[in-house]
Amino acid sequence: MLRREGDGQPMSINDDQDKHWVAVKQNEQGAELIAMSLQGPNISQQVTLLLSCYKQTSDHGSGLPVVLGIKGTNYFVSCSGPSDSPVLKLETVVNPEESLKTISTSSDMTRFLFYKREDQIGTSAFESFRFPGWFISNDGTTTRVKVAMCNGRQAIGRVTDFHIHASTQ
Repeated sequence: MLRREGDGQPMSINDDQDKHWVAVKQNEQGAELIAMSLQGPNISQQVTLLLSCYKQTSDHGSGLPVVLGIKGTNYFVSCSGPSDSPVLKLETVVNPEESLKTISTSSDMTRFLFYKREDQIGTSAFESFRFPGWFISNDGTTTRVKVAMCNGRQAIGRVTDFHIHASTQ
């Protein structure tokens, strides 16, 4: 069982190529995360993540368990699907204060958990709790790309290390 510690901290996120995450509404069924370059007044399009930390009863050594929400919405980043090709999604959560307060490690709600792993140079990677070895990533060569999962931190052409900053938005 994992228990949320406090409220989510507002954060902005970008990669080394200064691509920021933007939530793009698809239709009535939801939105998806896109990584893209933003400059000047367009920077306001970036999402503000609400990064909620969870305390686990035992230390797995994989990083800090977190849930990533999008500020001002009921969208939360999730990872689900077959174990050989999990998919990153933005899911709407009804009553997140209650439903994400505690997460049983044997429940379906683990799809919202990621291990935040920090390195010495100030970047962070997000590994799926449910699918060990799968990381949130974006394409390192395309200027506008869907944020997705990739197998391994060193996947060719994928960026898995992100800069996270406290947000004032």
